[in-house]
Amino acid sequence: MPTRRVMERPPVRNGCESVCIASGCALVLDQQMAAKMKQIRRLSALCAVVLMGQTTGALGQQKDVHLGLALAPNLSHGISRDYAHEPVNPALRFGYKFIFDYKFTDTYAIGTGVNVFHAGATTQHYAVVDTATVNTVEWNVRNQYVEVPITFKMRTKEIGYTTYYGQFGVGFGLNVRAEVDETATASWGRAAQGEAWSLVVSEEVEPQRMNFDASTRLFRPSLIVGLGAERSLLGKTAICMGVAYNMGLANQFADQTTVRTHSTGLPVDESGASFGTGTATGAPFEQEMKGKTGFLELSVGVMF
Repeated sequence: MPTRRVMERPPVRNGCESVCIASGCALVLDQQMAAKMKQIRRLSALCAVVLMGQTTGALGQQKDVHLGLALAPNLSHGISRDYAHEPVNPALRFGYKFIFDYKFTDTYAIGTGVNVFHAGATTQHYAVVDTATVNTVEWNVRNQYVEVPITFKMRTKEIGYTTYYGQFGVGFGLNVRAEVDETATASWGRAAQGEAWSLVVSEEVEPQRMNFDASTRLFRPSLIVGLGAERSLLGKTAICMGVAYNMGLANQFADQTTVRTHSTGLPVDESGASFGTGTATGAPFEQEMKGKTGFLELSVGVMF
């Protein structure tokens, strides 16, 4: 008689093992997703630079095309849109530019290129730790962007070897790196839920540097306004100097919350009562953090 084969059933995992496996898989997927997002940011920035380089190389010999390189330090500051977090100090940042100008008349031109710059400043806000603790958090944010500007330039005719211009337009920025130095200290507390919030004193802590990519939106649209001058040297070669203001148009924070504050600057609970007055006994009033950056830029470079 033929031998019958008995199929062995796979071992059945218990509930704890299944949960652990699922949690481990989720953690691995999160890490892989974060790594892929970093690769996408850097690859997109590289493609933008390469594409602009190929375009400018092909058009650089044309009569009405001017190319240039410039250094562009800036003074960056934060702009609060939620009236809950407070910009504290502006910061000196650095950038550089690849310039591409197309003159379609003697006095009008379209300006574009690739701008690589750092932005961000120091801000303060209140953050909920648990039901009995609220921290004062200070962030020193540093964001790096690759931006493609599109501006309209109005130029004067040459006056004593110098041409003056004004420009306005928009920029399309891509965040390629974001870091933050965070200092968090306990400032408000209560003994138990339902009791009044009171001021607490805590020891100073050292700032901690953290990756801020997940908390920063990928795209940064902006408004650009500026003026400058070009001093002719030889042929099409000129020294250029300009001042421009670049203001972000959209919220830069992603999935960040802050505690709403009173006009006095004190945090409030869900009823609107200010901490420290003895009437604030509810949970802190949390809301979405909204803010953007702007910077004043000085650029010095060479056009050819």
